[in-house]
Amino acid sequence: MVLLARFDLIEYDFDHDMLVSVSTGLDAHLERVAQYAHDEDADTWDVLHDMDNTVGLGFTAAQTYLTSVSRALRMKRTDAISRGPKHSGGFTIAQIVNEAANFWKHRDEWAEEPTEGSRDKRRARTIEVLVAVGVELNADYPLSKLLEKLKITMVRDIAGALIPWRDNLWRTRGSYTHDEK
Repeated sequence: MVLLARFDLIEYDFDHDMLVSVSTGLDAHLERVAQYAHDEDADTWDVLHDMDNTVGLGFTAAQTYLTSVSRALRMKRTDAISRGPKHSGGFTIAQIVNEAANFWKHRDEWAEEPTEGSRDKRRARTIEVLVAVGVELNADYPLSKLLEKLKITMVRDIAGALIPWRDNLWRTRGSYTHDEK
C-alpha cells in the first residue's frame, strides 16, 4: 500500500534533516582526524586521504538527497539537478554535488583503461563538471579541494548549499510529496 503525504517542504523536509544529521556526524569525524592533519606523518598515516574519503561520503549522502527530492517531485533526476543556482563554472550546485559523488564512488574503477559505452560517457560528464569548477582530479585530495572551490568548509555545508536548489524545485513543481510503502 502506498501512503501519499503532503508536507510543507521548508518546514518538514525529513530527508534534508537526515542529510544534515549524517553530515554532522561526518564533520565530527573530520574534526577528530583534523587534529592530526598538520603532523609531519599525516601522509604516512593516510590522515588526509581519510579526510578526503569522509568528504566523498558527504557528497554521496547529498546525492542520495538529490535523488530523494527528485523522486518526491516526480522529476527525472537529470532534469531536477539541472535547475537551481549555478556555480561560476557554469553548472548547477546540484550537478556539481552529483558528479562529486560519482567521482568518489567510481574513481578507482575509472583509473583503469577506459571502456566503450555509457560508463565512458558518465566518466566524461563527471570530469567535465569538476574541471569546470576548477578541481584538478589527479591532484591530491580533490574532494577536499572541491569544498574550497564551493566556498564551504564543512560537509554539512553541502546540505545547506542544496536548500536553494530544493526550494526552487518546490516552487516550480508544487507541493513536496513523499511516497511511503
